[in-house]
Amino acid sequence: MQKLYCFSRKDFNTYMDMCGWDDNTLPNSAAVISICCTEPVIKNYHSEHYQGKHDIHRFSSRNNVLNLDFDDIDEEVRECSGGFIATNITKEQADRAVTFIEAHIDSDFFIHCNAGKSRSQAFVKYIKEQYPYIEWETNPKNPCLYPNVYVSNMLKRSAREIL
Repeated sequence: MQKLYCFSRKDFNTYMDMCGWDDNTLPNSAAVISICCTEPVIKNYHSEHYQGKHDIHRFSSRNNVLNLDFDDIDEEVRECSGGFIATNITKEQADRAVTFIEAHIDSDFFIHCNAGKSRSQAFVKYIKEQYPYIEWETNPKNPCLYPNVYVSNMLKRSAREIL
């Protein structure tokens, strides 16, 4: 049974620490999808609400790590109070994600976003629907109840074009 774990940023870091995984020890059998916010959201939102605990990628980009930066909104872009722009997953990012998932489909997946409740859950939903023949073990602490529909739909569109 393959793991398909969805985490908040905090729980992801705790789990990686528990496994003893860092840039040098992350096994090739693990595929990581790290989803962080865009710079404008980190600068204008996270600094206010998270007292400098920025949403950052734990691992460097490499063959089995996909680092993506997009915001948790339900549309392509949104102008926020304060005049900054939040952006959702782009077509190019969705294409990269679908290609990455396909290339690592035999791996255990560890996916996180800041809260673990929307963007990362969209990836779990997509993977489970795209690969229903694989028996997945999911994170019992984080059932996928509220996936971001925009992200999920972008992944499905990319899969139809790429696969």
